[in-house]
Amino acid sequence: MPPTEADRRKEAREAVEMVVRHGMDDLHEAIGIGRNAGWTPSNISAQVKKRTRQLLLLVHPDKNDSPLAGEAVDIVNTAARVLPDARAWREHQAERKRKHESDQLGRQQKAREDAKRQKSNKREERQSQKRA
Repeated sequence: MPPTEADRRKEAREAVEMVVRHGMDDLHEAIGIGRNAGWTPSNISAQVKKRTRQLLLLVHPDKNDSPLAGEAVDIVNTAARVLPDARAWREHQAERKRKHESDQLGRQQKAREDAKRQKSNKREERQSQKRA
């Protein structure tokens, strides 16, 4: 029995969720190919090309009404560009690492600022209680 329209929509929604869940941090899993599947340079290129075409048909915003479809297309296109090319892959990994470190520093700085603000608020509260 051929798949119904509801089955196709469900498959498309699940594809978008899978791609976005793994995101840019794990491109292999985002497009559904194993990271350590014994790929050779020639066969990973063909496998990535095949899988990204399949996914783009499922996740493209013209065929998928998910609000995350655009983000999923960006991730799949990045995977298609980066995974077959070792140099592009290293650059992608370095960029992700820099972003992660930058995010960590930003969170640490925000935590310090919040602690200072909290301390200042307590000090002001004590001073206003003394005045009253």
